[in-house]
Amino acid sequence: MTDIPDTSPDESRVQMIARHEFAWPATTGSELTSVPADAEASFPLRLNFDLRGIRPGLTASVQPLWIKGTWYGSRKARHRLRGSDYQAVLDFSGRGPGHGTLPVFVTGPDSKHVVLEPDSVRVVLRGPDGG
Repeated sequence: MTDIPDTSPDESRVQMIARHEFAWPATTGSELTSVPADAEASFPLRLNFDLRGIRPGLTASVQPLWIKGTWYGSRKARHRLRGSDYQAVLDFSGRGPGHGTLPVFVTGPDSKHVVLEPDSVRVVLRGPDGG
């Protein structure tokens, strides 16, 4: 629905429904047929972390140790995938000792189709003295 702005303070708002150019009304005797073009598929993933950008002399710990993900896409694309094609990436660039939460990024084919749970994890960076 699209609102058409008032042309004067006394007129009420008018709503217009956009009509799809390929739509037509159903009539008595019409039959709806569904034809899947390329059915949807999903693929569960268990991803290990690839820790990047840790400065020399620092060590990192991550909770949890791995993360769950699910790839969603077409069945055709699904057949080309392997779980080992994907990595969960944590970028520690520019961070010093301390703790916090980092977002998780996924690398691999069609990684934009991967949903992570959770999408961020708790991390701790420690210096040589343990702090």
